[in-house]
Amino acid sequence: MSILVILSLVVSLFLIIITTIVIAKWRSNKAYLRYVLFLVSGTIWVIVGTLETTGLRENINANLFLSKLDFTFAALIAYFILLFSIHFPLENIKLNLKTELMLFAPILFTIFLSWFGKIFYYQDLLLVYSIPKYIIYYLIICLYLLIFTFYNLFYKLFKSEGIVRIQLQYITWSLFITILSGLILSIIYAFNRTNPTLFSISYIITSIYGIATSYAMIKFRFLDIKIIIRKGLIYSFSLIITLALYTYIALAFKDNIEKYWNVSTAWTAVI
Repeated sequence: MSILVILSLVVSLFLIIITTIVIAKWRSNKAYLRYVLFLVSGTIWVIVGTLETTGLRENINANLFLSKLDFTFAALIAYFILLFSIHFPLENIKLNLKTELMLFAPILFTIFLSWFGKIFYYQDLLLVYSIPKYIIYYLIICLYLLIFTFYNLFYKLFKSEGIVRIQLQYITWSLFITILSGLILSIIYAFNRTNPTLFSISYIITSIYGIATSYAMIKFRFLDIKIIIRKGLIYSFSLIITLALYTYIALAFKDNIEKYWNVSTAWTAVI
C-alpha cells in the first residue's frame, strides 16, 4: 500500500468526521440541508477514489464500477454545492423544488452518461476514455462549478459583511482551490494516463477544503455550528486519538513507508 493510499485514507476519515459533526448539529434550512448532501457526496467520492488507488485498479470489473461511481458523485458534488451557493446565507425563496429539479436535469444526464454512455471502457486490458463524451461530461460539471457556483459565492463574498463575509472567505477560496485543482488534475490524467499519481493527488487536495471548513466552524461558527471546548478536554482527547491513529497507520505500513522514504527503522518511519 503506497503512501498516497494512506494519505487518501486519512483524508477520507477527516471528511467523515466533519460530515458527522455537521449532521449532528442538524438544521432545517435549505442551505444547511444542501450542504449536508454536498459533504456526504464529497466524502463518498473521496472514499471511492481511495479504493480506486488500491489494488482494485487491477480488477477490470471493480475498477470500471468504481470509475462510474467516481463520476456519479463528482456530478452530485457539483449539483449540491451549486444549491448551497444559491441558498447561503439566506434561503432563496425563488429557488423552489421545481426549479431545483430542473437544475438537476443536466446532472442526471451526466450520471446516465457515466453509467451507460461508455465514457470509459477497457481495451487490451487498459481503461480508455472516450474523449468527446468525457469533454461533454466535464463541460457540464465546469458550467455548474466554475460559472454558476463561484459566481454566486464570490458575488455574495464581496457583498456580505461581518461574520458572514469571514465565513465565505474560508469556504469560497478553499473550495475554489480544491475544485479547480481537482478538475485540472482529472483532465490531465484522462489525456495522459502515464502518471497515476495525479489521480490520487486530486483526492488528497480535498484536505484543503476540509481544514478551512473545520476552522470556519470552530472559529466563526459556520452554519451556526457551535463547537464548545471546555478545559482542553476535547483538544487533549483528539490529540491522543490522532497520535494513536497516526502511529498505528505508520507501524502497520512501515515496510512500505521505509521503502518509499528510504529509511531504516520503524520509528524513523513514524517520525
